[in-house]
Amino acid sequence: MHRSIPKRSLLLAVLASLALVPALATGSGGPAARPAVSIPLQSEGCATATPLAPGDHLLQVDVEGVDREALIHVPPGRTRPLPLLLAFHGAGSSGPGMAPYSGLSKLADEQGFAVAYPSADAPRHVWILAATPGAVEQRGDDVSFTRRLLDDVKGSLCVDARRVSAVGVSNGGGFVARLGCELSDKLAAIVVVAGGFSTVAACTPARPLSVLEIHGTDDPVVPYGGRAGAGAVPQWLADWRSRDGCAAKPWLGKAAVRVVRFIWGPCRAGVVVEHLRISGGKHQWPGANPADPGPASTISAATEAWRFIQPRHLTPASTAKPAQLLAPLRVASRAGR
Repeated sequence: MHRSIPKRSLLLAVLASLALVPALATGSGGPAARPAVSIPLQSEGCATATPLAPGDHLLQVDVEGVDREALIHVPPGRTRPLPLLLAFHGAGSSGPGMAPYSGLSKLADEQGFAVAYPSADAPRHVWILAATPGAVEQRGDDVSFTRRLLDDVKGSLCVDARRVSAVGVSNGGGFVARLGCELSDKLAAIVVVAGGFSTVAACTPARPLSVLEIHGTDDPVVPYGGRAGAGAVPQWLADWRSRDGCAAKPWLGKAAVRVVRFIWGPCRAGVVVEHLRISGGKHQWPGANPADPGPASTISAATEAWRFIQPRHLTPASTAKPAQLLAPLRVASRAGR
């Protein structure tokens, strides 16, 4: 049941939690650097006398006179403040459609985080990947919508402002790639699944940002190697490694059947860049319900996204220090939710 409100695990991969866990000792036995711990930042919703009840709520957002909406899912029986995940649907879908398709609400109930499923503007329900004046005039400013949505959710729900992240699939994944550039001051991490990058502009984020990209090598909609020399997944990852100050050589591991995990990090401020390359994978949200066309998934995008996001905190880049590693580690994940 949708209720309106006022206008406002799997196996944890060791390397993915570098930003929070104590650093491993160095080979010489000396202590390794530890990441700085930021001061908890509770949202104004923590002071609300009647916080949102567990379940689904339809949030109406006014952006410069244009009515937008998002479905908010609140997990049951969890200690506040809650981590918040923004989940962006693919072209032609909607926020309420993304919820059952992605499996994120079920996982949120199990793991104790809130999910906001924004809807792209009608009638096309497509996210704007390039901020051109014409697109803004015709379909509204999606980045402004996201900022306003965050403010409204924080005012209606008790959110840990350090632990806000974003995930998206296909067109929504491309938009999350844009948010990583333009909203790095608000996000602890981003996860892009089968996203397109050919029209996402180059950028200089306000701070280093942890990034996970999941992509099939045989994606016919958003080709792994890009189109006409633009939008290649390896190049997009290389750009983020450059922004985050990561080493060029990755750590490699078999995540599942047909899935290789690449990890670059720790990088500047303790962030990590990670990639899951699905050999023979099509244009898919692995573990989708109903399943997308293509080979059966051997991982779950929902659980991989949460595994990556769960330890991330928005920590000032000037104080965070990277952890250190002993040696390359092999990591694994399991299919299913």
